[in-house]
Amino acid sequence: MGDTHNTPLTFIVLVCSVVGLVNTLVSIFYKQRKQFSLPKLWKYAYLSIDFGHVFLSVGLILSISFKLSGSEPVCRAAGFLIVFGVFDCICGLLTAGIILFGIYNPGKSSQISAFHRNIFLVIIIPEKFVSLLLSVLPLTPLGDNLSPRSLAVSCVRIKQLDEDGGELGLVNFGVLWLSILIAFLTCVISAIKLWKGFSNRIHSTTVNVWQSQLVIDGKRFQKILLCELTVWIIVLFLFNFVTYYDSGQLDSATWIVLVSLSLTTIFHSVCSQLGNAMWSLCCCGSTRDVEEPHHKLKRLELIKVEVSNINVITLQH
Repeated sequence: MGDTHNTPLTFIVLVCSVVGLVNTLVSIFYKQRKQFSLPKLWKYAYLSIDFGHVFLSVGLILSISFKLSGSEPVCRAAGFLIVFGVFDCICGLLTAGIILFGIYNPGKSSQISAFHRNIFLVIIIPEKFVSLLLSVLPLTPLGDNLSPRSLAVSCVRIKQLDEDGGELGLVNFGVLWLSILIAFLTCVISAIKLWKGFSNRIHSTTVNVWQSQLVIDGKRFQKILLCELTVWIIVLFLFNFVTYYDSGQLDSATWIVLVSLSLTTIFHSVCSQLGNAMWSLCCCGSTRDVEEPHHKLKRLELIKVEVSNINVITLQH
């Protein structure tokens, strides 16, 4: 592996992966400690994406360890975690998009504050199962006959189309592209409904203050998801392109994928912290405290209704 000791790229991937990992872990810890005043499925959906980037970051760190040590077990672990991390991140974005689009749409007030654990499990378990299955398959005999030196991307056991088991790579990329395109489509449609006010318009003679806050938070959440989806579309295109375009440029393909993925972990960790800061505007340390902003907004809404009724009565007299 002629480019094993490419110090600048090794340093970039390692530093970005470590910083992204630490920052994401801090964000996960903060989400777990705080009780945000918003639908819990939003928080758990983004936590799923956080954990996907944790797996990806660890895989990238192990891939650098392999380049420095040449250990085959480390290479296999790195390949598994990178593939699983990519699947988990993209499927997590799909899960969040579906939740915002059809389950807890911020433009619909019915049951918006209820948390149905079974709904979350029904969505998250199949996603984890598919991600785990497609990540493990390259480690089975289907992908065991290639050494790390013959792979398009070092340690990532996705083969060329003309090799045995090459169909597995097509399945992997097919599932990834389908997932990310559906996620992007659901986010765009629900964002248009919120920003343009189609069928999700708040139907009330007076402004529902609490739901207005949910709509604002929902818009911000969708902006974050759309930014991350855009970055992932670019990264997945690079991953797909270098894997099948020129298998002879092992070092170039490997470093393009590793650098782009490591930068993605940094980008996500920043977005995750921004989400924490956004939701912290209406959060506290306990469930009882979380309900207080809701009560205050409800009282404000009642005051506005009372003032409106007084004005109507005054006009009638």
